Amino acid sequence: MNYYQFHIGDYRSATAHLSLEEDATYKRLIDYQYDKEAPIPNDPAVIARRLRSTEALVRSILQEFFVLSEDGWLNCRVMEEIGSHQEFIDKQKFNGRKGGRKTHAIADANPPLTLPSTNTQLPVLNKAINFEMLPETLKTDAFQDAWKRFVAYRIERKKPIHQSSMEAKWKQMEAWGSDCAVTAIENTIANGWQGIFSPSDGETSKKPKSQENSKFKNSF
Repeated sequence: MNYYQFHIGDYRSATAHLSLEEDATYKRLIDYQYDKEAPIPNDPAVIARRLRSTEALVRSILQEFFVLSEDGWLNCRVMEEIGSHQEFIDKQKFNGRKGGRKTHAIADANPPLTLPSTNTQLPVLNKAINFEMLPETLKTDAFQDAWKRFVAYRIERKKPIHQSSMEAKWKQMEAWGSDCAVTAIENTIANGWQGIFSPSDGETSKKPKSQENSKFKNSF
């Protein structure tokens, strides 16, 4: 992507605590991810050289504003916008193969790309995941870290989760307890499932029957 909306006021508010060097590094990391349209490689030294920053600064900003996935560091909101952009491009290519759109089709299913007016520079973990509604039994560092990995996992597969859906799932998981919930999340990611299922009968690695014939079928 060579364009994205930049909201000056929101950006200033979200990064007011950063030093000049930290601010520049954060902005360059966001630009880098938009440009590459992919997770940032987990090699702070190499990334720091490419961004003309320092390894310490890059590592600090990545840990505060990004999530580490198996493919590298990602800002969930940035990756969501990239996914929307790629989907639009794919639709345009499909229309082109069909001979393009009809001239009289004023209201088309594929309008020109317009990014949402929401702030794409806000720290995604503070903005996209609101843990205030998290049940007491799940208010542990282990669960919150596992949940952030799950959100990153879903965004990588272009299946982002809305806050309301998260809160509904937390209520369901409340009775499981933190340890069981973390195990269920890890099972989901390891097996390529979409939904989270409670481990039963101690068989935490067994694939749920509802997923028997589909690797990525059910959602919540």
